[in-house]
Amino acid sequence: MTDHGGAPQRRVAGLLHTYADHVQPDPPDIERILSGGRRRRRLSWLAAGAVVIVVLGGVAVGINIVPSSTHHPAQPPVVTVDQRILRAVNGLGGTELDPHAYRLQYVPTTNGRAAPLFDNSLGQYNVPVIVAVAQGHYSQTHVPSGHSVDTFGTLVVLFDRHTMAVTAWRTSGDPVPAATLSSLGRVTDCTIHYPATGPTSTCRTY
Repeated sequence: MTDHGGAPQRRVAGLLHTYADHVQPDPPDIERILSGGRRRRRLSWLAAGAVVIVVLGGVAVGINIVPSSTHHPAQPPVVTVDQRILRAVNGLGGTELDPHAYRLQYVPTTNGRAAPLFDNSLGQYNVPVIVAVAQGHYSQTHVPSGHSVDTFGTLVVLFDRHTMAVTAWRTSGDPVPAATLSSLGRVTDCTIHYPATGPTSTCRTY
């Protein structure tokens, strides 16, 4: 049976015997050489282990520092006023003292759902339409002579959703309630400003 336990001592003794001009080395010298080799191997293993720990730690820190693209919250879409609707309602108000709507709300719906806003006189039920409600400082000037000027603050307009043609409109002294509009569908609600460079809007949907 081979004695593996004494193999390192024999190899070291052989090397010392060869390089020391065939002088037989003492056992303590052999043990000191082997102990030094074992210490160096332990230090090498520890150093290698430390490198692995540092590398793994760096990877973990990097994962935590670098944000994932999936962590970015979704940005809400930018909503701007439909210029076709704004031009149409301001055109209808063109004969008034101030044709510019300062607030414009509109909602895609159908004739049947919009009918109560127009005295139920819209005809076919499922025709796709848009109801637009413009608020402004309106003052009708085409009233009969001798009558007081008729003022109103709200213009309610019905558009054919495919052609964007105006199919009906009416005036009102009061705004259309928000609950009434939201019952028709998804509402776009815009505040309009009129600087010298052209109309600007701030819109939200609900």
